[in-house]
Amino acid sequence: MKKITSFLVIGAVLVSTTAFAEMKCTEVTYGTDSYSEKLEELSKKAKLSSEGLDRNQEEVVSILCKKRKLKEIDDLISSGFVKPTDAEAIAKTLGKTYKAKTHSEFAYTKQWFVYLGLPVEYADSVAWHYTNRPNDPCGKLAKQALNGNQKAIDVITKADDFPSECAAPG
Repeated sequence: MKKITSFLVIGAVLVSTTAFAEMKCTEVTYGTDSYSEKLEELSKKAKLSSEGLDRNQEEVVSILCKKRKLKEIDDLISSGFVKPTDAEAIAKTLGKTYKAKTHSEFAYTKQWFVYLGLPVEYADSVAWHYTNRPNDPCGKLAKQALNGNQKAIDVITKADDFPSECAAPG
């Protein structure tokens, strides 16, 4: 009876760690014949913020599947290369556990505005509004810019006419 109970417990643990995986790491292993198609499928199942996986999101897959240090994902997020929500969605789709650090959305947003050409001090302010006061005028403008609204991008990135509502708090 004890052996049966142990077997059932072990079986339940194995099922619980793989049952919620929509895809397996073996399906998205670099070098397989259907690698590109499987990455596209992963992107759709994870409902990522962008269409398809970019090379940084592919790196998240590699880190998770090769059991590398999760800090590498944190670094990709804090550098602004991967959205925290995308990293978590990729992990969930693969049946892996990953929870992004809470301040990562700010870092990603700030990095994105720097990438768009905004000076660091302005990018810092816009990112602060976006993450801390998303419903104020600057937070809404930042969200529109992050969603690709070219008019919002133009308004925010004109350093000579920086929007007053996006001034640093305090």
